[in-house]
Amino acid sequence: MLPGSSLLKQKDVLTFNELVQFSTLLNFRSNITILQEGEEENRVSIPVSNDEAHVTFYLIYKKAMKNIFHISSKDIQDIPWKDI
Repeated sequence: MLPGSSLLKQKDVLTFNELVQFSTLLNFRSNITILQEGEEENRVSIPVSNDEAHVTFYLIYKKAMKNIFHISSKDIQDIPWKDI
């Protein structure tokens, strides 16, 4: 994964955000969180663009709810993430 490095895993979001804000530790963010929360001050975002860096999400729902969940990846990209 990252040879010669140690990773710090933090499950508590508030603690993670404080660690990122008040340290020089590297952090990993998705394109969705960057759209939602904006760029971080005094940090440089470097996109990870290799094939292994992509995740596929699946939505499971009852057939009766198909009309509610008929969305495309473009629909997801068009969500105003900064407003959420």
